[in-house]
Amino acid sequence: MKSFKSNGKPTALPLLLLIFSAAFVATICSATLFPPSARGEEQPLEADPGKVLLPGGTKLIIPLPFTEESPLSTVVESALVPSQSRRIALTFDTGCLRERRPPYAYNLDWLDEPALAVLHVLEQYNVTATFFPQATWLEDYPQVVRKIVEKGHSLGNHTLTHANFYELEYDEVIHEVRQSTRLFEEVASFRPYIFRPSFGYYTDFHRQVFSREGYPYTLLWTVITQDSFRFGVWDQIVTPNYIADRALTYADDGGIILMHSLPQTAKALPMIITGLQEQGYEFVTVYEMLPPPLENLGQPVYHTVEGDTLEKIAAAFEVTLEELLEVNIPQISFSAFHALRKGWKL
Repeated sequence: MKSFKSNGKPTALPLLLLIFSAAFVATICSATLFPPSARGEEQPLEADPGKVLLPGGTKLIIPLPFTEESPLSTVVESALVPSQSRRIALTFDTGCLRERRPPYAYNLDWLDEPALAVLHVLEQYNVTATFFPQATWLEDYPQVVRKIVEKGHSLGNHTLTHANFYELEYDEVIHEVRQSTRLFEEVASFRPYIFRPSFGYYTDFHRQVFSREGYPYTLLWTVITQDSFRFGVWDQIVTPNYIADRALTYADDGGIILMHSLPQTAKALPMIITGLQEQGYEFVTVYEMLPPPLENLGQPVYHTVEGDTLEKIAAAFEVTLEELLEVNIPQISFSAFHALRKGWKL
């Protein structure tokens, strides 16, 4: 399979995708984004998506041409916002790798119980963290996602299937980013703007895609605890003590610690939290370390007013309806409707 290179140029999206986008939005938008009170009784359920009257206050991304000069998502390895206190962020990659298991990993039983064990320790010590679930895990364990948010923790995107982006074609990368975003909207009623690529792999082209899809930040880490490895440095067996020692040894002000929702990580977490507190650290989420997102989004944002249509907006900004739909399907198709349908709020 042909791989991406940093200087590679994407090909145009297949016509089939564009046809699907229009058909999808035609049937879904009117039933989700536009409830009867917003649609008006005179608008048919299966309306032309370009002509449906939009309610005011919907945020739409206006796509810019995809060129070599397209904005890049900012790579983050530590805090970008200065602070007078010593701050550090605990992050947990979370998800059951249903489609594949990376060869380096040993313990990847990422189901609900390890995540709940991590949550329990964080609650005991009154510490907030940032979870980066694989999006298919959101579908499997929506009750855990709900609990993560209810306990005051944040969510970031860690791809759809944990695929290695080096191996994917353009359309496959778009699918990973867009469908994972859709699941966050649908399951968590939340749209993250931080993207952590699988294995930390990316090129400038991937950063262009992330920016275009509404992710101004590409997150890596300051400290990797190696908690998903069987053997660590010098072939040491990875134990809770090993995990805690790496976190405490390499911690730094504004640092981001990479961990996973695993049983041995939950056992190491009390040692990590108390040790960092003794060093004078305050625990924050990754979002608290970054500037507000609108300052870094790669594309302009338009807020609709009563009477707008997608067709009218596309004409005003000199883009096609298909381009407008392409970058906005998650926003205009899945939002609070799904949380309401599931009977709970975040």
